[in-house]
Order: sequence, then C-alpha cells, then structure tokens
Amino acid sequence: MINGNVQVMFADATVAVPQIKGGKVKGLGTSSARQTALIAEVAPIAQTVPGFDWQAWQGVAVAAGTPRAIVQRLNAELQKFQNTPEFREVLGKFGMEPSAPNTSEQFAEIVKKDAARWAEAVRVSGAKVD
Repeated sequence: MINGNVQVMFADATVAVPQIKGGKVKGLGTSSARQTALIAEVAPIAQTVPGFDWQAWQGVAVAAGTPRAIVQRLNAELQKFQNTPEFREVLGKFGMEPSAPNTSEQFAEIVKKDAARWAEAVRVSGAKVD
C-alpha cells in the first residue's frame, strides 16, 4: 500500500496506526465497533455499517486441567501488569490498547465466539482446509 501497489486494505493496528500517524496512509475506518484513542480521527466502520466489529486479540493459555487457583493467580498478576502505565505506553507504540480486565472464562468465551465466526467465514468462502 505504501508503495502504491494496493489502493485499499485491512491492516492490523500494529502496522496501520504508525503509518496513519506518520501520514503515509489515510485511515478510512477502524474495525472495532468502538472508537479508539490511538487514532481518534478515524471513525469505526460500525458508524456506517451497523454491527461491524472485528478486533484482534492476544491472550495467555495454560494446559487443560491446570488447577483453578493457579489460573486465577496468573490472571490476577497479568491484570496488574496490564494496568501499569509502562505496559500501556509500550502497547500504544505498537498501535494496541489493553482490553478491559476479564476472567479466564470471559477470555474462553471470546476465543469460542471468534472460532465460530471465522469457521463460518471459511465455510461461506468455499475455502478448503486440509
């Protein structure tokens, strides 16, 4: 896109935000349904396409059967770290925002929901998975 070979594309925020802020590309919309402070001048696509909402996410997983107390402790420590100004600053440099705190059950629901969404997208696209 920067070289002019592509006119329009969806790009991960870690790639797009620095390019938009640097004036190398023009942001037309964000895929998250909510406004982001990282590029406040770019409106969510959902403002023109109701219901449009897609967000990349990262998470930490442990082996099935990990004791609940360990999962809860790990989650609590990660939440504390995620809320530090230093961590938020580093994420911002990469065009990312930390999510609201959530439990391991809430994260599992996010994963389950997205897996179903993308399985349906693959199905209707006709793509074949080997």
